[in-house]
Amino acid sequence: MTTLLKKFLVSAVTVVVSIVVVITIQVIIQYDGSFLKYNHKYKELKTPVDVSSFMISDIAGEKRTLAEFKGKPTLVMFWATWCKYCKQDMPKVAQFKADHPKLKAHLLPIAVATDDASSVVRFFSDVEPRILNPYINDTNAILKQLNIPGVPAYVLINAEGFAVATLRPNWGSGDVERLIVGH
Repeated sequence: MTTLLKKFLVSAVTVVVSIVVVITIQVIIQYDGSFLKYNHKYKELKTPVDVSSFMISDIAGEKRTLAEFKGKPTLVMFWATWCKYCKQDMPKVAQFKADHPKLKAHLLPIAVATDDASSVVRFFSDVEPRILNPYINDTNAILKQLNIPGVPAYVLINAEGFAVATLRPNWGSGDVERLIVGH
């Protein structure tokens, strides 16, 4: 073997080992749950915020409030039709709901106020499995009140209708799933 080839192989092995170490560390961090608060923008609210009066609309245009979902914890996913991460996350959210039929929580996708019902319907026509009922946020007031700067964003609402935590990861990280199953 030439010296140049040996140097290349040593460098390649070093890179592979480094990648394996980084992945292993990430898996360990995720496994013990500290990844949830360390790496994503997870925020437990110091004072729970009553969000039960916030208005949303279903895709037929019927006005509703978040109070209708009291009684069970609710995980709200704020999203937008133009958001590439939302397009990646929504099928995973739908699959999670399909995989957990006995989940004792609501999963509530709410489009930001820039989206209209027709664009939401078009967006959801591609989401499989077809198990989620989308809603539209009329004013984005809840986003402003909870200091949520963008989408996708998740808000955990307790059974009494109070927002207790916000989280801004991608769904596939496993963090959102652990959060909702844990409540």
